[in-house]
Amino acid sequence: MNALKCVNPYQNLTIENVDGVDIKFSTFEDAISYVVKPNHDKNYISEAVLKELKKNRDYKEWQKQLPTTRIPNIFWKYKNRYSKQEPNAHQILNDVDLEIKKCGIYLPVGQQLCHGGVWWERNNNFAITTYPLSLTFSPTIALRLLNRGKYCGDRVDLFFMTIKEEGIRAFPYPLTCEHRIETEVLIQSGIKLNLVNDTLVRTDFKIGVKDPEIACNYIDKDCELHIVEFDVTKG
Repeated sequence: MNALKCVNPYQNLTIENVDGVDIKFSTFEDAISYVVKPNHDKNYISEAVLKELKKNRDYKEWQKQLPTTRIPNIFWKYKNRYSKQEPNAHQILNDVDLEIKKCGIYLPVGQQLCHGGVWWERNNNFAITTYPLSLTFSPTIALRLLNRGKYCGDRVDLFFMTIKEEGIRAFPYPLTCEHRIETEVLIQSGIKLNLVNDTLVRTDFKIGVKDPEIACNYIDKDCELHIVEFDVTKG
């Protein structure tokens, strides 16, 4: 197992917001605190993170440990064409998971990433995942993926995840791929998410839900936005 270093694209990161004001970051927590607030133009963060990762030495080491001849096709299929509605969706997820465990890197202890979704174990403090999770370095991307009819309840969650144990594999997509702005990292199934904290940050976070009166139309719905923090260990 080759030891890799944690990647922090927010260290000494400065962006200029829509009002021309410099916003300074140093940690992942700084970025999350910024993007969950209303009335901010957050696209700057995703663009700045992508730029930082492209020149980050530690992230380049991550990429060096991926297959050098050819990235397995299943990763491209998952990224560009996967849908839960596909008849073979389960098989695709299974194939992706097998490839992650076969050729993925070992995430360093302490690495932080995020995910947009809904915490499915409301009555428990942990869960063992049964499929790969799509993570990102950008909380803006995680929040964006909460939209467009994927969720329709009264609550959505921004997962903030910290790797706490060695031996967890993941596949970081090359920063030359078509959707590189997503800075996506696929993490294997079978990991244990240990809930550390659950914080309600907004009650007016808007998600797009299907309009019951107009087909193929979406309307905004207010819901709770929580930051849920997890320590990630092997299941």
